Amino acid sequence: MPVQFSKSAVIEKNRIAIEACDATIDRLKELGEEGLFADDEAKRLVQLSRAVNTRTNLKQINANLRAAGTVVKPMADNVVKELNDLGNRLDQQIRNDLIANATIDFITSVLKDVNRFRNIVDAHQG
Repeated sequence: MPVQFSKSAVIEKNRIAIEACDATIDRLKELGEEGLFADDEAKRLVQLSRAVNTRTNLKQINANLRAAGTVVKPMADNVVKELNDLGNRLDQQIRNDLIANATIDFITSVLKDVNRFRNIVDAHQG
């Protein structure tokens, strides 16, 4: 049976993902101050752009949800579980401050989770 999240629950899940993006952006900026090799610098800039764009997208979704009273389509139980798992994993990473000591590979993994999170939310907006 499909599960429905309230608008406020989706906004809260997005807020968690936005925090992960913020922490990722901060870490990527710090990595830029360390004098990376050209290949690593190029990867850092790509991931920085990706993180900023993802954060902007999530903030826009939240603004739209708040402003328009968007109805969120019902989600299948497996999608709800994945969304909760992603939110919990991002929450844990923020709590453990894992992003502060992250490598570019780790940040790419976090951004992949945030992107999957965004795709689920996008697919279930009414």
